[in-house]
Amino acid sequence: MIVQSTESDNSAPLPTKLILLLFFVSGALALVYQVVWSRVMTHVFGSTALAVGTVIAAFMAGMAIGSWWFGRLADRSRNCLRLYAMIEIGIAAAALLAHLALHTLGSAYPAIYHLVSGSALLTGLVRFLLAFLLVMTPTILMGATLPVLTRLLASGRGKTGRNLSTLYAVNTFGAVAGVVLAGFFLIGRFGIHVPVYLAVAGNLAVGLAAYVLAYRMSGRGTAG
Repeated sequence: MIVQSTESDNSAPLPTKLILLLFFVSGALALVYQVVWSRVMTHVFGSTALAVGTVIAAFMAGMAIGSWWFGRLADRSRNCLRLYAMIEIGIAAAALLAHLALHTLGSAYPAIYHLVSGSALLTGLVRFLLAFLLVMTPTILMGATLPVLTRLLASGRGKTGRNLSTLYAVNTFGAVAGVVLAGFFLIGRFGIHVPVYLAVAGNLAVGLAAYVLAYRMSGRGTAG
C-alpha cells in the first residue's frame, strides 16, 4: 500500500509497507540482542535471575530515555526517515561495541575486585553498573526508532493513533520473531557471538536501506 506523505499534500508518496518491514526487522534484531546478552550475563553474574533482571532493566531504561529524547528531536527534524537511518546505523555500532565489552566483563572480575579493595558488595555493584550501562547505550537508540517513525507517518488528521498502533504492533511482532529465532535456533546452532554479528549486519542493512529510501524521496521533493 502506498500512502501520501504526511508532511504535505504535494510531497512524494511514502512506501509504508517497506517502512513497516524495516521496523519489523528492527524489532526482531533488538530481541536477538536481548536474548543473547541475557545469556552472556550469566557468565558475568553466575545467576540467571540477576542476568535477565539486569538486561531487562537496562533495556527498559534505555528505551524510555531514547523514546523521550529522540521524540523531541524528531519534532524538529526535517527528514525523519534519514534520522531513522542514522539511528539504525548507530544501533549497529553501539551494539557491536557493547557486546565485545560485555564478553570481556567476566574476565575483568579480578581487576574489579582488586580495585575496590576486595569488597564483595562493591565488586557486585560495579559489575552491575558496568553491565547496565553497556546494555543501556544501544537500547537508547532502539527506543528512538518508534517516535521517529511515528513522526514520519503522522498525518495530523486523526490518523496518528492508527499509525502509532500499527508501528507498535509491527515492532512487537518483530520482537516475538527475534525471541524465537535467537532462543530456539541461533544460539543453539552458532553460540553467542554469531547471532550478535548477524544482528549488527541486519541493523546496518536496515539503516542503509532507509538512508537510500530517504535520499530517493528527498530527490523527489519530500521533506520527510
